[in-house]
Amino acid sequence: MIVSLARFRVDLLLLLVAVSWGSTYLVAKELVSAGTVLALLALRMLLAAGVMAAIAGVRRKPLTRTEAFAGIPIGVLLAAVFALETFGIAQTSATNAGLIISLTMVFTPILESVVSGQ
Repeated sequence: MIVSLARFRVDLLLLLVAVSWGSTYLVAKELVSAGTVLALLALRMLLAAGVMAAIAGVRRKPLTRTEAFAGIPIGVLLAAVFALETFGIAQTSATNAGLIISLTMVFTPILESVVSGQ
């Protein structure tokens, strides 16, 4: 009984994440046009930077130079992915955008196996 309840809770949380993640495509489709993509992304990144600054301010350890230099290219790559994804949402339907992005779940392990040779 306890295992069944725990499994149900995990499945329910997974469903909640999937619904909330999927609904963001509908919201983004309503919010953006090709001319407003960069403004939306700037707002999104500023909000994320504020949250990260608050987290960094609470940390007892200051951000190291290595962490900063590792984070910069990752941040640039993430910004590029968000820009391409949001421009894509502006150009196609939310359903198509969600499907195309979801294909990364299939292609990521395949690409990893090709790169790692396993």
